[in-house]
Amino acid sequence: MVIVEISSGGMACTVIDPKLVFAAALKSAASALLISHNHPSGNLLPSEADKKLTEKIKAGCKLPEINFLTT
Repeated sequence: MVIVEISSGGMACTVIDPKLVFAAALKSAASALLISHNHPSGNLLPSEADKKLTEKIKAGCKLPEINFLTT
């Protein structure tokens, strides 16, 4: 298992570049990918931006045949 921190933001937001997520996955020859993040505000609900980014990363896992794991 390889754990990679892609981004660390402030109290309001952070920027995640999907290319960096896939670069880390491919460099480690990952067979599966699990992403996670937290909201410093304590809000447990994903934002629309969270949902869109998750869908982009999930779709991107298909071509290199990386299993996208969900909880």
